[in-house]
Amino acid sequence: MGITLSSSFCPPELVRRARKAFGCMVYITFGTTESTGSTLRTTSQDPEDAQSETIGRPLPGAEIKIIDEQRHEVPRGEIGELAQRFPGTMLGYFKAPELTAQTVDEEGWHYTGDLAAMDERGYVRIVGRKKDMIIRGGQNVYPGEMERHILEHPNVQNAAVVGVPHPTAGEFIWAFIVPKEGAVPAPTDIFAHCRGALAPFKVPDEVRVVDRLPLNALGKVQKFLVREMALQEKA
Repeated sequence: MGITLSSSFCPPELVRRARKAFGCMVYITFGTTESTGSTLRTTSQDPEDAQSETIGRPLPGAEIKIIDEQRHEVPRGEIGELAQRFPGTMLGYFKAPELTAQTVDEEGWHYTGDLAAMDERGYVRIVGRKKDMIIRGGQNVYPGEMERHILEHPNVQNAAVVGVPHPTAGEFIWAFIVPKEGAVPAPTDIFAHCRGALAPFKVPDEVRVVDRLPLNALGKVQKFLVREMALQEKA
């Protein structure tokens, strides 16, 4: 018996709590519509940190690599785009050859748009979406990494981090948080929580406490709508 999580990032602490509360394994899987199935998965034999903090290692038949902007494989531990090759990968998008060429190459590699890192053991950790990466003062900031840390705060139920254009710094970082029921976290609490563990350039410039975040049908935060929320307030 076990719980399988997929589709969206799950905070490591929540994975650990679920294992303790239900007394069963929690498996994390990764797959895309384009691959028509899962390509990575954690197992009961994985170390505790891998079970909670990664999406596992490639399943039989799946090939995974992490690449840079030139689509060259990066060293283990470095962040890049996750690319996968799998027998079930689609042939292409319907009547969209240009989009297909951007996403799947002639060798069958599918470029997912997810930013990830693979450790020396072969476990993959997702840090965010390529399109959501924030460039602040010349530094790359990965929202998924920040959200993962913010969600470790005991009074935070959900979080979304987005970049907002800035005339000189490139982008400013805005964090939106949904508090847990009955909790009233102040923005200063979140600032302090981030300063305690994150590099200075990753600490949010603005923190907003909201009742809810816009979600799609799969329960994923719709970042473009969160960004619009920030832009409307900034205007």
